[in-house]
Amino acid sequence: MVTEKQKLLIKSMIERGDVKVFRDIFEFFPITAIIELLNTNHKTLSKNIVNVDNIRVSQIRIMADYFGTSYQAFFNIIVNQMTEKKKLAIKSKSVTTGSSMTIK
Repeated sequence: MVTEKQKLLIKSMIERGDVKVFRDIFEFFPITAIIELLNTNHKTLSKNIVNVDNIRVSQIRIMADYFGTSYQAFFNIIVNQMTEKKKLAIKSKSVTTGSSMTIK
């Protein structure tokens, strides 16, 4: 059972910037609570944690409301994870192709 204290912890971590990407939430919060909240299953949410491109805007809104954060703050952690994934893909591609391209 999730307590109000746990939800407030995630809210404050998002607002302080301690949660930088979506998957960080699940280091401190049970996945089962979000599964129930979104009316989804473990397999689907697990895929969405890895590949945030599949998260719907309505789901972002629901989770932001649940944790009491702004939609923008929650959206930003999704975008951060998308950006991180893209940077890793480009870096990996440059290593395999021998490119001298660097990412800042």
